[in-house]
Amino acid sequence: NSFEFVAGQEAPVTVDQGTFKWVALSYNSADNVPVRGANDNFSLLENKDVLYAKSSSDIIIGDVSTPISIVFDRLFSRIAIELNTEGMFAKMESATVAITGQSSKSGTIDLKTGDFVGGFSAGVTPGITYANFVNINNASRKVAYFYTADPTSQNISVTLQNLVIKLDDESTRSFGATTLQNSLTISPVRGKSHRFLVGLTESALTFGGVKWSRSNLYYNVDSTRRYRFNAKNLYSSAVDQNSYFAFKGHIPRKLASALTAQQKDPCALVYPAQLWKTPTKTDLDAIQNQEGVLGNILGAVGELLGVGGTPGASGANNYIEFTPTAGVNAAYGTATSPENKLRFNYNGLQTTVDLVEGLIGLNLGTSKGGQAAFWTDSQAVDLLGLVGVGAWNYLGYTGRNLVGGAVPKGSAGYGLLNIDLVGLNLINSSLMNVRCVRNPNWTTISTAANYDPNPVY
Repeated sequence: NSFEFVAGQEAPVTVDQGTFKWVALSYNSADNVPVRGANDNFSLLENKDVLYAKSSSDIIIGDVSTPISIVFDRLFSRIAIELNTEGMFAKMESATVAITGQSSKSGTIDLKTGDFVGGFSAGVTPGITYANFVNINNASRKVAYFYTADPTSQNISVTLQNLVIKLDDESTRSFGATTLQNSLTISPVRGKSHRFLVGLTESALTFGGVKWSRSNLYYNVDSTRRYRFNAKNLYSSAVDQNSYFAFKGHIPRKLASALTAQQKDPCALVYPAQLWKTPTKTDLDAIQNQEGVLGNILGAVGELLGVGGTPGASGANNYIEFTPTAGVNAAYGTATSPENKLRFNYNGLQTTVDLVEGLIGLNLGTSKGGQAAFWTDSQAVDLLGLVGVGAWNYLGYTGRNLVGGAVPKGSAGYGLLNIDLVGLNLINSSLMNVRCVRNPNWTTISTAANYDPNPVY
């Protein structure tokens, strides 16, 4: 006999006393499962999430109720196509999606065993458009599924156009006719779920052979993806408390551990993990033309030596910028927009802080509106083998030539940091912004068998 159950509702079944086996079948939806026929062969519908379970041994029914615990297995292969804009720090508003190469086949099973009997059906091509995608947690992850019983490999292609995303500041960004196409060969395994991830990430601006992020890093503790880039790259007189970091530190306004094993690169914590990194001192070469102790540069000693403006630099009262050689995209505005220029805003820095374990209060002084400062990951001075004693950073500002007036200048400076000697194991550090660059080892990292795109905070 057969009975229809509804998930979440108790369904008593009355049978004679004796020894029984049971089988349970569901389409994992509100679709009705047809009544079992005269034999044990059961024809299944195509492109359904067929769930199947059976008793592992005989059950004996006596005078009292006997509960049955049903744990389903997936009978078909489930193929998930996921669109993901978490690496763009935005939710999807709309898009045009075209998918080809997908095939859904079904067949007839022996109801008692769950095994397929005979060949598979001719199959159908599941129609999947943007409307078929549903949110996973929020609109920065969307997924559509199809199902097949056939283990034959499928070469699936996903084409994405007309993408519109909503940024953290509630503005939208449209990528128009820009086309992203990706293909993947999937060999379906019965009972398994396969994932075709179309992961979209913030693009970079190339200058001096280095691929830079379009804006600074900030930390949002209320987001599941805490490390993000600012949606816009405009100067603001307001101070963002969550965008000033210590050298080697990954929590804003908190000193880093002097123990290397406890240090984390905040850029590597941007999703997907390790796509970005903190720049090296060498990465600064094309955007600076003087070097020295940070205090001396802040005191404008370099200007007295006749060092001119940095080649390729331009600027205004509150930023220094460079014209990238690649990466300009109309989705980010005109070619001269702040997001299409390699612009470093004069957000200021805090040169000295008290050695504390908690959060540090910001006091940028006159540097706000006067200097752009961000960290490298590079050590400047090796004192008795202590890592992090002395650290290179970038400093951009508007200086003056001996002849010719104000010019934008980029410098590589270093401050002499102190390792705490009273047991706190912290690096005494200035506080600056962080500007990330693409990790040149990304391809190797991301294709490793154990790679996990989710950062560990």
